[in-house]
Formats: sequence, structure tokens, C-alpha cells
Amino acid sequence: MSQSLYEAARAVEIRKNVARGAEMLDRFYPDWHKHVDLDTLDMFDTRRCVLAQLYGTFRMGMNELGDFTPDWPQRHGFDCTMTTEPITRECWVDEINERCLPGQTEDE
Repeated sequence: MSQSLYEAARAVEIRKNVARGAEMLDRFYPDWHKHVDLDTLDMFDTRRCVLAQLYGTFRMGMNELGDFTPDWPQRHGFDCTMTTEPITRECWVDEINERCLPGQTEDE
């Protein structure tokens, strides 16, 4: 029971972190969501994560956005562990889909 409570709390924290990272990208890289390939998105792979798809590599993205402290990538949803990758990826997919929906509904 406590493990599932921990996992639920961790998922909420990851969702907040990813939302923070997505908001930062909205400011620094307008339309970023149109440049991320969801079919290849892998947040545990520094060559296929959000930053790598936008800036070439994870490190180049960090340099562009400002790698301020050691925990900055995690607090913005850009860094994860193998065990948190599925939920982190799911959160990024949700953020991307939310940004794509307004453009789709305008045409309908």
C-alpha cells in the first residue's frame, strides 16, 4: 500500500516537473511541441529525449536553457531514471498533445 502511495505521489511530482519544463520551452522555443517525434521519444535516452530532439543533444539543450543546478533537469522534467521514464514520457506526451489540440480544433 505504501509503495503505491509513494508511486502516486511521485507521479504527481513528475507531472508538475514536466509542466514546468514545458512552460519553459513555451517561452524559449515557441512551437517546440511540433518538433518532438512521439514515436521515438525516450526520456531515458539522451539522444531521443525532448531536449535532444529540439537542440541536437540533451547537453546542448541544457546549455541553451541554462543548466543552473544539479537538480534543475529533474525539476523541469528533462531528466529521469529507468523506473520513472514511462511516467515522465507519458507526461511529456500529454503536454505535447494539449498544445496540439487548440490548432486542431480551430479547423473543425
